[in-house]
Order: sequence, then structure tokens, then C-alpha cells
Amino acid sequence: MTASDIFEKITRFFRRIPVFFREMNDDTIFAIWIAAVILVGSLVWGLSAGPRTAKMAAFVNRTLTEIGDSRSLSEPVSAWRLPGSASAAGSWFIMSSRELALVCSIFYGGVFSPCLAVFNTSGKIDSFVPLSRGAVVSMERGSPGYIRVQLEHIEKTAALVIKKMDGGL
Repeated sequence: MTASDIFEKITRFFRRIPVFFREMNDDTIFAIWIAAVILVGSLVWGLSAGPRTAKMAAFVNRTLTEIGDSRSLSEPVSAWRLPGSASAAGSWFIMSSRELALVCSIFYGGVFSPCLAVFNTSGKIDSFVPLSRGAVVSMERGSPGYIRVQLEHIEKTAALVIKKMDGGL
């Protein structure tokens, strides 16, 4: 087989491709295009989880240092260790003091307010730290009942996480 024979076979192959696409209807091509976009987006989101978590931990640690708190986030909790939909509540970490912590957002007044909730071993919130000026304003202006309901929901989720982790961090 010579180089010209190989070139001819490759040329014939690539000439058939447009025929394949001409035989497909528009709906099929559109469905393939949407599936490809979803696949690429999923891959990018999944493969960027490590850097996103590291940047979030650095932001929270910098904020804690600025407000004079000596604690820091030391390691993320693997999503495989979380029960059910606990990962939907936010990003779970273990603090340098070996406490469980949740970086989450509370939505109030049309604003997402980033916050850090640190839990004791029973799943109750030991400290709740707003992580931005906007979050501080939202907490001050917010309805105490609404914020209390949000915190109770977070505590219930934390109790499930601690139970799943067998209380050991």
C-alpha cells in the first residue's frame, strides 16, 4: 500500500461525512449539539471542583483573618461522605480546630449573603460568620424569624452530616 492509496482512502472517508450529516434531520443535529454542550459543561464543572474549593477556602480564611478569628478551614469534606442532598446546602469543610464548618449562602432581600457556620459535635451552630459586608447588612436588616428558620434548616442538615460521619471528624 503506497502513500497515494492511503491518501485516497482518507479522502474518500472525509467525502462521506457531509453525506452522513445531510441525511440527518435538523432536530437530530440540534439534539447532538445540546448533548455536546452539556457534556463539555459537565466535564469543566467536575474537573474544576478542586481549584474552586481551594479558592473558596482561601477567601474564607482571608476573611476570618481580617475579622481577627484565629480559626481557618483546613480541608474539604468529600461529597462521598455527605448524606443525600447535604452537598446542596453549601461546601463542607473541617476547620483547623477539627470542627465541622459549612460555607453557604443565605438569600434575603434579593441578595445572596455568603456565610460560614461552624458546628459543635451535636450539629448545633457554635458560630455564624457573615463573610461580606453585604452579608452583615442583610443579617442586621433581615427578619429574625426568617434567619432563624434558615439556621434551623442548616442545623438539621449538619446533624445528618455528623451522624453520617459517625461523629468523628
